[in-house]
Amino acid sequence: MNTEANQVTDAEQQLKEQLLAGAQQKQKADSLREKLRDMFRPNDFVTIANPFDHPTGWVFVSPDEEQIEFLNKDTKRVTHGQPHVRVLKVGEEIVIHGWEAYIALGRMFKEYAQEQETNMTIILVSQVEIDNFIKKAYKGIFDPNAAQSAPAQAQSPAQKVPAAVYNPPVVPLSGKGEDDPLGLTPPSDAADDDTGDTTGDVIDRSPTTQE
Repeated sequence: MNTEANQVTDAEQQLKEQLLAGAQQKQKADSLREKLRDMFRPNDFVTIANPFDHPTGWVFVSPDEEQIEFLNKDTKRVTHGQPHVRVLKVGEEIVIHGWEAYIALGRMFKEYAQEQETNMTIILVSQVEIDNFIKKAYKGIFDPNAAQSAPAQAQSPAQKVPAAVYNPPVVPLSGKGEDDPLGLTPPSDAADDDTGDTTGDVIDRSPTTQE
């Protein structure tokens, strides 16, 4: 009886050690969003670049266009602004807020992973591939002093999605939870999620019509 009990105890202890080792390994493997949060804050101005040999872009909603209406002390209604589309030409760089950079770099990293010969799922969790992508697409926090000495370059403006294509929803929020079913709201400084990416994994490079 004692031998069987000891075997059960040893098996349980081994299982606990395996679970702890797995949890520690997961904590060490930072996601792209976590790495970017360590590099700059949502309100920083940062420079990012198109790392591809073709145009790329992303969709975002400005937090300045968000409207919040308090219906009572426990309920509020949030109306998200109209989505904007920003496209970068080949070799183009742009200075944007950090919160938009989270969205842009997350979207471009998915595109980057699709274009590699390795399985896309492996690329998305590979620390080596994440670091390689960041080196190509992220150019650092914007330095206004350096910008004053350099020749001015025009930046591609963001284009609003036509109202006929998109009708911004009204999302009721109750209590302390804040749902964002569209994944369009820029992440807060305290939050640590991946809801800022507004695009899926399928890349559509068909020509777009701008108004």
